[in-house]
Amino acid sequence: MVRQIESLDLSVLDVQESEEKRGTFALLFATTLSEIEKDRERYTQIGLQAIQNGKVGAVLLAGGQGSRLGFDHPKGMFRIGIERELYIFECLINNLLDVVKQADAWIPLFIMTSVENNRETQAFFEQHNYFGYSPDNVFFFIQEQLPTVDTNGKLMLADKGIIKTAPNGNGGWYASMAKTGMLQIVRDAQIEWLNVFAVDNVLQRIADPCFIGAVIESGKVSGAKVVAKAGPEEPNAYKFETQALNMVKMQDDCLAYEVDRSKEFAPVKNKTGVDSVDTARELRRLNGVEL
Repeated sequence: MVRQIESLDLSVLDVQESEEKRGTFALLFATTLSEIEKDRERYTQIGLQAIQNGKVGAVLLAGGQGSRLGFDHPKGMFRIGIERELYIFECLINNLLDVVKQADAWIPLFIMTSVENNRETQAFFEQHNYFGYSPDNVFFFIQEQLPTVDTNGKLMLADKGIIKTAPNGNGGWYASMAKTGMLQIVRDAQIEWLNVFAVDNVLQRIADPCFIGAVIESGKVSGAKVVAKAGPEEPNAYKFETQALNMVKMQDDCLAYEVDRSKEFAPVKNKTGVDSVDTARELRRLNGVEL
């Protein structure tokens, strides 16, 4: 237990005493599809040059399980194909390989797993020969665990002498990379830009040269792909969640870069209904992928 306590970040227990000042909530104006199209060629060349110079890496947030899909394994192992074997991990790697071929350069890929799924995830990639990706450019690291507390703020035990912990949320990818030595690899390789993406979206264009080039040319320190809202014409609510995008407020600025929902947004969050396996499959079909 002493060794476990020494390894845990117990500062989170003081979160209620934090004096952090929150900013104001406001709309983030985006660079629109039409604006991007005007300069697509220039942005793409800037992005490709950055990739070829080894300045771009990718971080896959894959610590989740597929329990909401009725699948008791890492979500990335879920089979999205119908008539053939095609897995979520495979879709993402294929998307990244498109850029590798376009740039004729490998992109270092850092895959964040969890304590629960790390072994199975690594074995799955090895079993499938990394889906054609270069094993020398794939780095697995485990998501940091944080202590859990009861309603009185007291630490809980999972078993005798073992503190109960839980993953720190996908917004903790940076802290997890720092703790596992991945940031040192980034520094040693002189990587300047990291494209962080979640395992959910099987259509996302990872390390998209046009997006990278647009962010670089903008002079901003970060960028985020966004899609237009599918329902309310006007904002009608705010959600409070801790996600990877929460790091945006820590940056000096951020380029909001609009993408076409039908071409780059097919999240697999539910077994049926909205943002489900079925809707993701249909969107893959519409984008010319044989299932």
